Amino acid sequence: MPDIRDIFLDDTLVPSVFITDYMPNLGRTALEVYLMSLLHMSAERKVKAKPVRELLGLDKENFKAAVCELAGHGIVATESDFSSYVMLNLKRRALDRYYHRKRSDSMEDAVARTEADEERSKLITSVNETFFHELMGPVWFHAIDRWFELYDFEPTVIYQMFSDAAARGTLKGPNYLNAVAADYYKNGVKTFDDLVKYKEEFAKAAEVSTQVGKKLNKTMTHYDKTMVRKWIKDYGYDMSVIELALAKSVRIAEPNMNYFDSILRSWHEAGLKTPEEIKKLEKNRQ
Repeated sequence: MPDIRDIFLDDTLVPSVFITDYMPNLGRTALEVYLMSLLHMSAERKVKAKPVRELLGLDKENFKAAVCELAGHGIVATESDFSSYVMLNLKRRALDRYYHRKRSDSMEDAVARTEADEERSKLITSVNETFFHELMGPVWFHAIDRWFELYDFEPTVIYQMFSDAAARGTLKGPNYLNAVAADYYKNGVKTFDDLVKYKEEFAKAAEVSTQVGKKLNKTMTHYDKTMVRKWIKDYGYDMSVIELALAKSVRIAEPNMNYFDSILRSWHEAGLKTPEEIKKLEKNRQ
């Protein structure tokens, strides 16, 4: 049994990677369970649940929910009866995730990779200093590396992603920016010029979506806004044409976005581009 004096002289070490990569996304109870678990962790990284739960004054359900939250983030591995759990080595996980086995490249490939790495290094330094006060966690290094490899973004695109996320207060973890990066790639964004064009199209679609919502007296969903963006980007229509389609809502009892989409799609497939062309067609039909 350890001497009681050890408690006053001992330290409980918290991995820095936990603070940077995991802590911002944890609830208060899960954070308390993690810290108390560090204090009670054995040399084999195993923790008995009962003393941790009782010292924190948690009932079984709240304790189980906190451990499940930790397990969901890959911080602990628990047994089925929750009588004990294992504290995973977060530092080793970060190393395994971020560092890759070196590859044998041709001279040309090696030169190209060196140039790309210099650009990435400058970007990472800038992002680290600007948005993380030089304490960027390993999870972000891995995310940036992944965006370069999967999407072939220019460094300025990734920097702007961080700038936008910081303005929205969404830098607690890479999940939000992973979704942004995938959306950019899906919409053909690779360079900064591509990004500027995409943002202009997005802003225009948002403005038109607001007008459509007011015309129909409805709250526009994400699905609705995506459909409006298709009308603008793929069909090349502006509000003057879209409004002609909306005017047809008087013909049916419960008009919906799919109804208007079918009208606009038929005009697009017919090669109609202007309100004048559409009005002429409608007049001929009548």
